[in-house]
Amino acid sequence: MKLIDKLRGHKGNGNGEFLFGLEFFPPHSDAAVDNLVSRVQRMGEELEPGYIDISARMGGGRGRAMESLVIGSIFQSNASMETQIRLTCLMSRDDVKRALASARRTGIQNVFCVKGEMFDASAGAGEHLFSASADLVKLVRELHGDYFNVAVAGHPGRDTTEDEYEAQMQSLLRKVEAGADTIISQFFFSWSAFEKWERDCKDRGICVPIIPGILPIVSYSSFKAIEEGARLKIPPLVKDRIEAAKEDDEKIKDIGVDIAEDIAKQALQHGHNALHFFTMNLERSTTSVLERLGVSRKGGKKNVSFRTHDVKEEFVRPIFWVFRPDSYLARTAGWDEFPNGRWGDMASPAFGDLTSSLCNIRMPSLKVRQEMWRIDKDTDAVEYSGGIPPRRVLEQRVQDTFIAFLKGEGNVKALPWCSTPVGGETGVIENQLCALISAGLYSINSQPAVNGLSSTHSTFGWGGGKGRVYQKAYVEFFIAAERVEDMRKELEKEETWQYHIVDEKVLSKSA
Repeated sequence: MKLIDKLRGHKGNGNGEFLFGLEFFPPHSDAAVDNLVSRVQRMGEELEPGYIDISARMGGGRGRAMESLVIGSIFQSNASMETQIRLTCLMSRDDVKRALASARRTGIQNVFCVKGEMFDASAGAGEHLFSASADLVKLVRELHGDYFNVAVAGHPGRDTTEDEYEAQMQSLLRKVEAGADTIISQFFFSWSAFEKWERDCKDRGICVPIIPGILPIVSYSSFKAIEEGARLKIPPLVKDRIEAAKEDDEKIKDIGVDIAEDIAKQALQHGHNALHFFTMNLERSTTSVLERLGVSRKGGKKNVSFRTHDVKEEFVRPIFWVFRPDSYLARTAGWDEFPNGRWGDMASPAFGDLTSSLCNIRMPSLKVRQEMWRIDKDTDAVEYSGGIPPRRVLEQRVQDTFIAFLKGEGNVKALPWCSTPVGGETGVIENQLCALISAGLYSINSQPAVNGLSSTHSTFGWGGGKGRVYQKAYVEFFIAAERVEDMRKELEKEETWQYHIVDEKVLSKSA
């Protein structure tokens, strides 16, 4: 069933009756896909969403864009869940044709046309790619008429100039004029900013239904990624509450639920009859918000077996779990809501970080980057033959830039691999990292060893009290190719060291 038809069946009268959708992103591993299927099926059975949305994962181009169709088809055909898939400007015209034909065969009637990340419109669309979402919308209508509900994205509350804001409005208008049925907004944290944006839409003749996007904040790191990457205006009250609790992940989640509930209630009170939740492939926070909004959990399937349990691999399980399956599943379903090691568990549907699913790393402009990283081609053209400095000069510049970023000195505020300042724990090993960099080992990622510190520790803690933090020390760095073999020989002299070497061709050696 098309989303626009579902919306017509729900009146936004503020009485608690509303439609809601749950957005998930394609996981990073096959095991995580299996676990995501279990999670979505469970949430679908318990919460009965009006639709689920499978986004396109960031990076990787057209191949990843097709993941939305593959995973969405599982839910539409095997789980009988109304599913919405993504079409992106990174797809070729043939990609889109195949995706739409396959979606139609599967019974999918909802598509979400988005621009997609890492797309430089100034470079032109080329022979195969689309220059704008409006072109995608036009193609859907050209090929399939009104069979599909076509949703497009809106961006309220962004930190933009007046010219950028107007350009975004005109882009949205073109998408609607091309045939979009609905608008799903990006998440936001200021209801007043959303209201203004919605009024501005209507003033420009954009009158299709708008579904507010709701994102419960789940961690401090994801909040910082939003702040840096999504270009959102964050209300001071929201920012202050998050900053005050940044050392306690559990408290952050509770605050995130409070903020999301407040925005959702305002949307419903102002006549909206649908909400779109960005779940981040997690369950607890979104479910908590919906329960506060009056959505009651349904029974779901009672006889849940070990094979369909959300946790793919388990090393400890109660002996008598079979006699209390509901209790056991309730207690273990949210195990991956909190960190399980530095990067988490690859089998978790939520493995990865926010930037891989919602927003790009927001880097400064080219001019600012050149100033930060001491790139001055005009001066080099005068001082050096051919305009290229000797290798020793270039290496010294790189070392100085890395060390300045590490120490927070000067105007080096970012590196290509990191758009935010280094974490507090890096200060513990700052001298060692600077020594590595001075020796030509350019560190881009690291952590010190921690052995049983309190989970409330101001530097290493990740959550509330009564916990302990353990982590191994490691360092990741760039090294010149001609030095790799010597480095490997030195590493193999120490039996307790483990290493992994990867080159630009993704060829690797490890021990």
